[in-house]
Parts: sequence; structure tokens; C-alpha cells
Amino acid sequence: MEEKIKFLDSLQFGSSVAEDEKRELGRYFVNTMFWRNLVNDRHDILLGPKGCGKSALYLNLLNQSSMLREKGVILVEAENPKGDTVFSLLNKATKNSLYESPTIEALIEDDIVDFWKLYFLVTVVTKLKEQQFKGKNCKTILRLFEEANLIPPEGFSLTKIFKNVLHFIGQVATLRFFQPEAEIDPISGKITIKGKISFQDYKTIENKVGFATTDDLFERIDEDVQSMGVFIWILLDRLDVAFIDTKELERRALKSLFSVYNNFKKFNNIKIKIFLRSDIMTKLSYDGLREASHLVPKMNTIVVDEALAFNIMYKRIAANETVLEKYAFDKAQLDQNIDLQRNLMAAIFPEINKEEEPFKWIIKNIKDANDEYTPREMINFLLRCREAQMDLLVQGHLPPEKTLFSRDAMQKAIHMVSSDKFQFTLQPENPDLAEKFLAFKKAPLVISESWLRTTFPDLDIPTFTAGLARTGFLARIDEKTFQVSNIYRPYLSIA
Repeated sequence: MEEKIKFLDSLQFGSSVAEDEKRELGRYFVNTMFWRNLVNDRHDILLGPKGCGKSALYLNLLNQSSMLREKGVILVEAENPKGDTVFSLLNKATKNSLYESPTIEALIEDDIVDFWKLYFLVTVVTKLKEQQFKGKNCKTILRLFEEANLIPPEGFSLTKIFKNVLHFIGQVATLRFFQPEAEIDPISGKITIKGKISFQDYKTIENKVGFATTDDLFERIDEDVQSMGVFIWILLDRLDVAFIDTKELERRALKSLFSVYNNFKKFNNIKIKIFLRSDIMTKLSYDGLREASHLVPKMNTIVVDEALAFNIMYKRIAANETVLEKYAFDKAQLDQNIDLQRNLMAAIFPEINKEEEPFKWIIKNIKDANDEYTPREMINFLLRCREAQMDLLVQGHLPPEKTLFSRDAMQKAIHMVSSDKFQFTLQPENPDLAEKFLAFKKAPLVISESWLRTTFPDLDIPTFTAGLARTGFLARIDEKTFQVSNIYRPYLSIA
């Protein structure tokens, strides 16, 4: 028994959170059309529900930075792939100390547009410095930014860049113009930057020679990289947690970001790549995102169908050589034969019932009310299944005769996945509904309108149920009945 427990404990299925497995991602990464469209520069905005694999694509881009650099693409990450998000620091940004609430009142959308542009500009210039880029314009702008204390002296650090930009713009009333000037010593050739950064009102200086907006500076960098056949991709991920405590700031910041994205279309070799939850994009569109129709051609929404889901799970299992040895499978043959992959699944998971194969049973039980399921829940199921099987063996249960996992382990794993999804995704993303979700504890399998009116007497039921449907929690069966989605039923003890 101890040997079987050690065997299970040795299995590696990765992590359900992509940020936690950056180094090992190559072992499990699935080469989908979403990846190919991204790496071949067909799309700039990647949408999808939480857990669908956006961060995995983002991290794989970073892992492939050397390969992309050989193709002339310089990746500029504008967000930390792990740890605290740098954008949470934007909550402290303000341009006028008279405002009592800088996170909402002080930051009008034009102000945040200025912030995005300067942050991207400093980030790009810092990355080009790190890459020892030799562009003439870039070199001048770099010296200017160093004198303004915008470039971290210790090297590329997003947190330091972000703080420098916030400190810089927090001391001025209006961020509009730069005035870089370079003086070259005719004997030594030494370059001295004599320019300054100016924040005067546009009307008072618009006719003066030498002033340049942030757009102008980006145009100069664009000229440099074009001349050397280089492209710059500015990468933005984890925007769903950047402003989690300040929804109004999130709305303004993201609307401003897409305004900047559209503005960047005039640059030939500088692009912004945005990874964003689809529900956030939907809210922005409802909120009157003016740029929405212009964004569509460059958008791609991740859709996880059964074929992709199967491949994701297969990759995780087949990465364990001991499992392949145990069931006498050859990795090279497996990778090229879907029937052999199904045989591997059958060796791992037992049938729960006669009506459906184990994989379809798993998919059915991790779906939400919108029939969506994500790689995060699938990977979490594998991890929880391993834990549950080890617990059962420790408790004295007999190991399964043929398969790796037992029916009991699969059932326990589904319950744990349900609990994780409810507590760590559904409630945190919908704090205004958190208590109402709990009111469905031990609700009937088929929920009537009368049950809803009795349980929530003060609510407008049509509006309430529509809101629950958007979260993927509640599905409508017919005009008068509803059902909690499969993924949440185990946690809520709905049989």
C-alpha cells in the first residue's frame, strides 16, 4: 500500500494556475490555433473566461522570447507574471492633491491615457536599453529619461518603473510635452542631454520648436526599430486582478487602455498585446467603449471544446513516464494516435456509469450554466483526484484493481473542484452576490420561481436570475424553472 501511495505522490500534473508553472509549461503546452495566431501576429487582444489559458499563452510568449528575438520581435512585459500586480499601484496616482478620492475622482480618462503612454514609453526604452539597442532616437530619449529619474538604475524592474512614473506625474498638473535636446562635443563626441521635460499648457507652447508629445517620442522609437527590422510587442496580462478593489478605476483605466491601443495603430512596428477576461470586455462594451467596433478584427476569444480539453488532460498525464511504463504505452506512438490516447484515459479512469465514458463524465461535472469549462478546472481535477486517491489508500480503502484512480476518488475530486471554484472564483468575482449564492445550499435540483420568490422576497426575480445566468451559476430549464450548474452542485449539496 505504501508503495502505491508513493507512486501517486510522485505524479506531476503541473498547476491549475499558469503563473505557478512557468518553468514547466513547455512540458504541458498545447500548440493551439490561439497560440499560432498570437505568435504569428494575427491578433492583439486575447479574450476568454478565467482559467481558459490566457496566462499560459502569455507565459509561453515570455518563454519563447529568444526564439521571437531571432525573428526580430522584442517582447516588453508590462506586468509581472507572478506576485503582486504592478497596476495596483495606480490606486495611488493623482495629479491634484485637492481631490479627496484620487482613485476615482482625480483620474479622469485623459489623465490615465497620459499615464499609460508614459508608462509604456519608459518600459519600452528600459527594455531596449537592456537589449543594448543602438537606435539614435532611442539613445537620446534614454538619456532624457535617466536625467528625469524615470529609468531604474538597477535594470529592468516593472515595479520600479511604475513607481517612478507615478511619482513623476504626481508632481505635475498636466502631462503633455517633452523637450529633448542633445549637444555633441565636436572633439570627444560625447553626447550631453540639455533637454527638459515640460508640462506647460499646450496652447502656450504649441508653436515652439523642439517640443514633442509622448506620441512623437513613440514615433521616433518606431523609426529606429523600423530601420533595424525590429518589432516591439508590449504585453499586458492579469488586468482582472489589477483593480479588483476599485471597479470604477478598473472601468476608467481599461477604457483608457483601449483608447491608447487604437492610438498605437499608427505605429508600424510597435504593438500592444492584451490578455483580458471576456466578461470584463463585455462589461466595457455595455458601458459604451467607443473603440469596441474597431477592436473586433484584432480580437480572438479562446474557446475550449472537448477536443482541446482532451488534449490538455492527455498532455498532463502523458508527461509522467512512470504512468506510461505502468500501462505499457509508448510516448511517441501516443502523441500520433488519438485512439491510443483514449486507451490511456481508460487505463487511468474507471467508468462511473454505462452511459458515458470517464472523460465526458468529467467534462459534464465541471461545466457551468453557460456550458463553459476551462483548463483550470480540468487540471485541478487531476490534482485533486491524485490527492483523493492517496487519502483513500491511507484510510485503508483497497486500491483500484486496474485503473489508476477509483470511482470514489473521482467523486471526491469533483466535490473538491466544486468547492475551489465556488470559493475562489465565483464568490470573489461576484462579491455583491456572494451571500445570495450561499442561499442555494441544499436547494432543489429543479428550482421553481415560487422557491426563488420565497427565498429572495425582496428581489426582482427576472433581473436576479438573469444576473445569476451571466455568472454561469444558474441555468434556465424552461419559462418557470431553473437549475444550478453542475460545477457548483456538489459544494452546495444539491443532489
